[in-house]
Amino acid sequence: MEWFHSCLQLQNLYGLDALTLSLLCSIVVNALKEQTAPLRDITIRLDDQLGLEPGTSLLIVRHLLANRCLHVDMSKVINPGKPLFLID
Repeated sequence: MEWFHSCLQLQNLYGLDALTLSLLCSIVVNALKEQTAPLRDITIRLDDQLGLEPGTSLLIVRHLLANRCLHVDMSKVINPGKPLFLID
């Protein structure tokens, strides 16, 4: 929980405005739903494809988890080196 709690608020993330951040959140969620690769691989690929600072997509995942926008089994450790399985 500590891993994503610090990302509850993402104010001024790399100078992104609220609309852009919202769009990025949607893109990240869709990528997580469509892929079963390790979380780290998905977020690195998104950063590259979208021209984002390295680590931005992973930070967005942490933000979405902190705000309960992504539903996962919280009894299991979230490891970026493994897939993140979402609960519908």
